[in-house]
Amino acid sequence: MTQDPDLAPAGTVTHIAGVLIRWHMADGTIRARQRCAWCGAVIDDVDLSSLHVAAQPGETEPAPYPSWPGGAFVSTFGNATWVETVEDPANPPATACVRLDPDVTR
Repeated sequence: MTQDPDLAPAGTVTHIAGVLIRWHMADGTIRARQRCAWCGAVIDDVDLSSLHVAAQPGETEPAPYPSWPGGAFVSTFGNATWVETVEDPANPPATACVRLDPDVTR
């Protein structure tokens, strides 16, 4: 999806996907969290131990939790999240957090 700033809902923010981290918590759950590589906003946060994913036919292990590709421009609005098609990474979408004052995103 390519973002047209005139069509983006007010409040849409576009982040740069960082690395997905999986962590075994002290309470026995397994969490996965992915943050923005620039501003640190949480893009995805899920309790993997609450998901029941079946293995694909012919496989013995379930597929890993799908994450946003590292470095992708990921837009969020409420509960909706999608990857933006950006032709020139040097010219990110108008809603990108990299366009904010760096002091705001510390």
